[in-house]
Amino acid sequence: AEDLVKMYTRLANQARQAEITQEITEIVGGADALAASSSS
Repeated sequence: AEDLVKMYTRLANQARQAEITQEITEIVGGADALAASSSS
């Protein structure tokens, strides 16, 4: 049972990490777009 808990915890952490990474990517992309549009 303990192994199952560890496995599910790891899966949950990976899913959350993927979400965070995607959000950061979108934020950086938005900032890049803003910087590009304001400098032109």
